[in-house]
Order: sequence, then structure tokens, then C-alpha cells
Amino acid sequence: KPPGGTTVPYPIHACASIDCPTPVLQLALLSFAQEAFETDASGELPLHKACVTDHVAFVITKDADSPFSPLNIIQTLLYIDPLAPMFPNKKGQFPLHLAIAGDMDWEGGVGDLVAAAPDIVSLPDPVTKLYPFMLAATKNCDDGIKQSAMRLIENLEELIEVLNKQGEEAERKAELAWKTRDEKERILADEAAVKKW
Repeated sequence: KPPGGTTVPYPIHACASIDCPTPVLQLALLSFAQEAFETDASGELPLHKACVTDHVAFVITKDADSPFSPLNIIQTLLYIDPLAPMFPNKKGQFPLHLAIAGDMDWEGGVGDLVAAAPDIVSLPDPVTKLYPFMLAATKNCDDGIKQSAMRLIENLEELIEVLNKQGEEAERKAELAWKTRDEKERILADEAAVKKW
């Protein structure tokens, strides 16, 4: 049974819920690949489970001749289902919220989650009511958590800039629409006045 005491009938969910050995997780991914896209009774994908578990195992081990770094479980699950970070569980929490609440740092997976779903940094955790950067700032202040909080703030600032530009564009369009509407009303009023004569 995973932490929390609920039974998980899905092997990938079970592997993501514990720090399972790499070969077991690899076998589960090969044997039950479709399960990576399925939610369990709590409405969670394997990525949600992995975000609240302290993982030290690597899914794909580095080959001596390979230029690539090994993938951790978060990166592996993101590779399999890149849309997973955009799905909340039944409590409304996204994987990013769970990862930060579980003391995951930037390098441990928070950075990968932000890269995969940058808009989530602007959404508060519905359980704590805190934005991701606030949640990260409340955690034990080791360097990794501090780095997570600072990077989340940077991402939030970038998102705010984009939203402000979109807002300014929407205001310009609305102003143009009002001017157009006012002009049409003036023309209609002039036409009505001409018809009266």
C-alpha cells in the first residue's frame, strides 16, 4: 500500500507512490504503459503520486556511451504523458502543488513541472490557498527549496508580463469596438433623423 493507506490497483501508480527499484518501474512502464494516462480512485495520475514521494531511483540508467543524462521518475512520466501536469486531482491540486507541498526542490522535479505547465504557477493550491511560490517559501529553507521559490517567482513575473500584454491588447480591441459601436449608433441616429424630414 502507498502512503495514505489507500489500495492502488495500478502498478505504475503503485511504483510512483513508493521509491521502487528501477527495474520494477521499467517493467511496469513496459507492461502497463496505458495506465500512465489513467486516474485512480482519488483522481490522480501516476505523476500526482510521484510528486509526493521522495524518489532516489532513476528510471533510465545512463549508458557509458550515451551523452544523455538519466531521467528521474518525474521526467519519465512527463515524457510518457506531457499533459499530465495540467490535470488536477479530485481536490483540485495540480502535480506542481503536490510536489512543492512534498518538499520537492527545483532540480528534483519542480523545474520540470513548471517547464511542462508554466501557467500552473499562477494558480493557488486549493487546499492551502497559497500560490506555488508562497507554498515553496513556507517549506524548510534548504537551498533547493529557496531556489524553487525564487524560480517560481521569476516564472510568475514572466506570466504576469504576458497576461498584462494580452490585457492591454484586449483593452485596445474593446476601445475600438466601443468606438465602432458609437460610430454606428451615430450613423443610425443620423439616418433616422433624415428619414423624419
